[in-house]
Amino acid sequence: MSKYYLNKARCNFGHGDNTVIYQLASCDTPRSWYIRIKKNKTGYHQESLSTSNKSLALERAQEVWFKFRNAERSGTTYGQSDFNHLFLRFLNEYTWSPSRYARVSHIFKRYLSDFFAKYEIDDIDNKLWKEYLGWRLTYWHRMADSGGQVPGNSKRKPALSTIRSERQALMQFLKWCSMHRLLPVVPQISTRLDPGTFKNINSKRSRGLPMTDKQYARALMLLRNWAIKHNDEQHWIRNFSRKRLFYFILINTSCLLRMGTEATMLKWQDLEVVDSKTRPGIKIAMWSVKSGKMGGREQPAVSTYRGLLHILRWRQICVKYGFGQDSDFVFPNHDGTRIPTFYLNKLLVRQLTKWGIVETPVGTSITLYSFRATAISRRIRKSNWDIAKIAAAANTSIATISKHYAREWVAQNPDRLADTNRGGKLYLKEAEASEIEELLGEFE
Repeated sequence: MSKYYLNKARCNFGHGDNTVIYQLASCDTPRSWYIRIKKNKTGYHQESLSTSNKSLALERAQEVWFKFRNAERSGTTYGQSDFNHLFLRFLNEYTWSPSRYARVSHIFKRYLSDFFAKYEIDDIDNKLWKEYLGWRLTYWHRMADSGGQVPGNSKRKPALSTIRSERQALMQFLKWCSMHRLLPVVPQISTRLDPGTFKNINSKRSRGLPMTDKQYARALMLLRNWAIKHNDEQHWIRNFSRKRLFYFILINTSCLLRMGTEATMLKWQDLEVVDSKTRPGIKIAMWSVKSGKMGGREQPAVSTYRGLLHILRWRQICVKYGFGQDSDFVFPNHDGTRIPTFYLNKLLVRQLTKWGIVETPVGTSITLYSFRATAISRRIRKSNWDIAKIAAAANTSIATISKHYAREWVAQNPDRLADTNRGGKLYLKEAEASEIEELLGEFE
């Protein structure tokens, strides 16, 4: 190094490594320190350490050296191993289902890219994840306090499932980095939440629980009047939107489709109408479901007998509005594109709120997802289907049905738990049964 380089100091970061730090004679005092690293092939890498303090410069030099050597080892370009750059690569190179890509992309753009932008991937550990949680749980509070736009569907207190989803996306990314030798080891990020963090998370299920039969019947009656019988909207888009919402609910509940991409990605070409095997002259609708929360369905989504009538009536309406061809979405936007579930749910909740149909008996909000949950509940209580049949029709696991619909399974046949008899003998005397009737009469 020439006389223009002052105070050269060898760093000794690795055996035989010639990395040095130095100052430039041409700079004004106090002079900043620089680092020079010999590349594995030819040439040098040099950059400023942005400090005039030698001790601090040595600390920063070691950090730069480690990241530079790691980039050489992994085949990446130094300076492009930052979180955002690699996450974008991950999004572009990974094989995704449409719904999963949309979810992970949203998490990255809204939250992860904002917090982790200043970090390299090897900076991420459990401590940084906890810092992210503290930042994340106050995200919308800060947005509101600063006068920023807060979407109507934002949650000031995010659900536990939301936090788990964000952790899963982060871990999926880190595993991808490790698989591509961009990260030497995947860090351990705990799933446990400390009490202070947990109290700021909504751990209760907020949607997707069944309505009462009375709520369900009243909601459908009011929706039918609003969308079909007394639809006085003059603008065709708003008129069409009402009808679309009503039939979206009827068709999805009759087929037990999920209210997300399972339904919104359907096209008319995915519909098949077949003959009943047990009821001559009766037809059944079957959907080939290619997208959704769990990807495409292996088996078709089958409608009830009456469900086919809803489907055909809706297609007839679609044709009148210029839709309904095989290549068209079953539930199109006004311009023929796929309608977002969020828009449908927003329209539904607005109407239900006007009619006072807001919460289920256990206090969860009534949304589109409540109609699917109610349809599952009614299958259990009224059709006497077994749990495996319900799970298959709803495209979910037996464990999920068992966990979330335990009350319905009891209501379907309470005798299973009440009857403790052996050999068909009833351990209840006739006189005792009569006394029960008399005592019940006193409380009616």
